[in-house]
Amino acid sequence: MDIQKLQAALKDVGATSDVVDRVMGFVKNAKYMNFYMEGTCNILNNNVSANLDQVQIGRINLPADLVKNNSSVISDGIARTLTANGYNIRRMTISDGKVDLDMDRPASSVAPWLNMVQY
Repeated sequence: MDIQKLQAALKDVGATSDVVDRVMGFVKNAKYMNFYMEGTCNILNNNVSANLDQVQIGRINLPADLVKNNSSVISDGIARTLTANGYNIRRMTISDGKVDLDMDRPASSVAPWLNMVQY
């Protein structure tokens, strides 16, 4: 995740100023940060349904009530990101560490490979 977008994303899901300041204080020297989610996720025709138990930015846990109270906002953010990047997910289920996926990826994601094999 781009750190410049992180602060706005935290505010969008209702994080308190204390949580935002704490997270931003840890990541202030980073340009990008990994995030981790624990729970289940289903996507059907680009509609995301997530039941998240835990969300971490880097290895900083977001408060559990913040995650539970904003799961629909998080799900909507995931869906917007996927469709904005051209993904069409007909069906995806993530549960118990397994992924079942039926999707189309954007043509641009194969561009490096196409450039290599054209000649």
